[in-house]
Amino acid sequence: MGSESRASGSDGSDDRLGGGGVPPAQQIRVGVLGVGYWGSKQLRVMRSTPGVSRVVAIDARLPLLSGMAHLLATGEGYTSLEAALPHIDAVVIATPPASHVPLGLAAIRAGKHVLIEKPLATTAAGAQELIQAAKEAGVTLMVGHTFEYNGAVWMLRELVQSRELGDLYYLDSARLNLGLYQSDVNVVFDLAPHDISIANHVLGATPTSVRAWGSRHVDPAFEDVAHLELGYDDIGVQAHIHVSWLDPRKVRLVTAVGSRRWPSTTTPTPRNASGSTTRRSPARPARAWNTTSAGSPRRWCASTSRSPCRPGTSSTA
Repeated sequence: MGSESRASGSDGSDDRLGGGGVPPAQQIRVGVLGVGYWGSKQLRVMRSTPGVSRVVAIDARLPLLSGMAHLLATGEGYTSLEAALPHIDAVVIATPPASHVPLGLAAIRAGKHVLIEKPLATTAAGAQELIQAAKEAGVTLMVGHTFEYNGAVWMLRELVQSRELGDLYYLDSARLNLGLYQSDVNVVFDLAPHDISIANHVLGATPTSVRAWGSRHVDPAFEDVAHLELGYDDIGVQAHIHVSWLDPRKVRLVTAVGSRRWPSTTTPTPRNASGSTTRRSPARPARAWNTTSAGSPRRWCASTSRSPCRPGTSSTA
């Protein structure tokens, strides 16, 4: 699902830099493979990232893409990964999911560090193959869990980990929109990796059981509406995830229900692909509403959207 691996290094650790990670002080050259909607954002972010000495675009469509053709003449663009490999130390893969494994393996076997946008792979076997190849090559493999760097998610994690909510009962997550269909994966692979990543990060645990069910309404091949139930039996918590390409509303909402409080927080799309949205202190959310009534628990609603939460409502992005 794209949540199987955060970073894999030569020592087998799960540290975000990985055992074979690049030292922070080392200047590296980065190639962005696939410069469509998301890859173009990665290209812009990498150009302003400290420690990155050079950024090149890699896409077979470069000669045809508006504002990109000149990169071929300046040496900042290539039409194939093979041509770019001698000129880069790391690669960001932002191509259709079905291509992630073969492209990732090609880069890893060439000794390059790799960041793959979610999902890491379309099968568990493919994900394991990438992880094993990275360990053997001694390079870092990461998947783009953007929301692990989101201020609202960090705030929710802090509330859960500090037990300010009391006994946590469950997490509930909704990621809904209309019409943004993918051509090679279903809605679970497209949207749910974000929510699985958020749940794991907030809870500080990984699921011990998973149930999923979905339905196809528009595309005969891929589910466009799905529900997932993740069991975290080690800590006695469940996470419920609803994802849809077929909802008239755009919703990005995560709610944690505990014995003392019910935080509800939005997770809007980050401003850039690096996930470098400004982190806010968990104790000082952007906007919050608190009430306390005799004999009832206190409810906390925190929002990172432009509209503040109101009593009795949830905030949506």
